[in-house]
Amino acid sequence: MLKYIKYFVKYVELNTKVASFFPFMIAMFYYIFYFSDDNGINYVNFVIYFIAMLCFDMATTSINHYVAFHKEKDDISLYDDDTLRQMKELNITMKDNLAITIVLLSIATILGVILVINSNIAVLLLGGLCFLIGISYSYGPKPIAYGPLGEVFSGATMGGILPVIVLFTQYDHIPFELNPLLVVVFIPLTFLIANILLANNICDLEKDENNNRFTLTHYIGKKWAVRGLYLSNLIAVSFIAVSYTLGFLDSQWYLLLCLMIAPLTLNTMMFSKKLSKQESFPFIIKNFIMFSVFYLMAILLLK
Repeated sequence: MLKYIKYFVKYVELNTKVASFFPFMIAMFYYIFYFSDDNGINYVNFVIYFIAMLCFDMATTSINHYVAFHKEKDDISLYDDDTLRQMKELNITMKDNLAITIVLLSIATILGVILVINSNIAVLLLGGLCFLIGISYSYGPKPIAYGPLGEVFSGATMGGILPVIVLFTQYDHIPFELNPLLVVVFIPLTFLIANILLANNICDLEKDENNNRFTLTHYIGKKWAVRGLYLSNLIAVSFIAVSYTLGFLDSQWYLLLCLMIAPLTLNTMMFSKKLSKQESFPFIIKNFIMFSVFYLMAILLLK
């Protein structure tokens, strides 16, 4: 049984779900400290949304793996060799992998419906948009992941739409009282999540091209793609200052987060030295986790 659990964890890449975990946590505590006095706190909705979000995130990864298996060429594989080895050892078929996807999508859908009933129609509209983007990211005649807009859609969805839904789940009506400019609070996460995918595509450029996967890096080249990482870091920290200026972050101490441009830049430099998935890619993930942890701590301590 333990072997099957380990396979599931690897197949859905549970260790990568920090990209949705931190936006959720930041949005949840932002709501608790900035809006709950007027509207109260619905912890049940928080829990339902978190489970639904996690299941759907894992489902999108499962879809990506399933599609990759069928799209791969004989000369080079999009599929992870270790995953193929585990499938053979455990006698797991692609039908089993498809079943994993269906179960995860079903759980996410059922919980999503419950959440809409408990909250408002805006959650349905934004959640439906996330479902559409998540599925079409890897599945369909022209999957998003096989084109130059993968970074845009993944960053905007996980760093922007998902945390906004967190806020919306706390209202039993469409919360028109929320300033739409509030999204600037989450824009730093949007750019840093986009950087994770961009760095991944930089490392996989040759393999992607051999499998007819023409990402942004294919069009602008590795040199400009790396420059894009630096630019995204700068934009991310700049929006902390924008959020403070607009009054969504009400303490000037938040501006200290702008100093994080130094470690973000240093880690990006470390990544640019080798552009290796195994050796240097973790530096870009470290950037996202490091910034998210300090951002979350700032919200907890400064409000």
